[in-house]
Amino acid sequence: MAEPLARVGFAAKGIVYLMIGLLAAGVAFHLGGQTTNSRGVMQTMLRQPLGRILLGVLTAGLAAYSLWNFYTAALDADHSGTSLKGIANRVGNFFTGIGYGLLAAQAVRMLLGEAHRGNGAETWTRRGLGTSHGRWLVGAVGLGIVIYAVARLRSAFVSDVGHELGLGELDRKEHRLVILLGRFGIAAQAVVASFIGAFVLKAAVSYDPDQVGGISDALRVLRHNPYSPFLLGTVGLGIAANGCYELLKSRFRVTKPAWPSPH
Repeated sequence: MAEPLARVGFAAKGIVYLMIGLLAAGVAFHLGGQTTNSRGVMQTMLRQPLGRILLGVLTAGLAAYSLWNFYTAALDADHSGTSLKGIANRVGNFFTGIGYGLLAAQAVRMLLGEAHRGNGAETWTRRGLGTSHGRWLVGAVGLGIVIYAVARLRSAFVSDVGHELGLGELDRKEHRLVILLGRFGIAAQAVVASFIGAFVLKAAVSYDPDQVGGISDALRVLRHNPYSPFLLGTVGLGIAANGCYELLKSRFRVTKPAWPSPH
């Protein structure tokens, strides 16, 4: 049961990032498109012929990815172990499950025709700033995101990208292409995350939750940069590469049972 959840989930995640990246690259190279986020992708999909069916399928995939992450966090399906890194990986899976569960719920509301309820990140930042020591708390979150971005950028160049994939059936050139897609995608993720962390830090310093932004805001900053065609185009293609890598995960990801068979 877990393996189908993983494969469908990775495919849905890949489609979302592929569309975000291609739309952003289209803006950079004057081919149309828009700088958007996951919600914008779902809105774009809903406007297409058979859009409700397409969005319904994507919603099921996002829910599957959420469930896969909860399964992995609860039962250590990736056998991360009990080391500090292993526990951090499982905690990350748990919060990823929450994030994609909320995204799937948002898609369901769109299918039902319900109005958008606003920027969730902005709402939570406003609540955080309203608490005692809230500015420090929000600032710590922003700093944590920036540190995560730096770590992701480092892993794009030095980590064992693709170690979780079973690529034995590919030849050397195909194998290198998959790894290149993975590294390019991780680097683009890191760039976007660094902007998001900077937005949160700015909100803490200015005591203004309106300063918080997500992936679409990061892409808009790149769009209005003097070097926009190069920067936005490169990051957009990197996000698209990350989407392709997630799609490849749906085919080649090695999924493990929660309880390994005794030898």
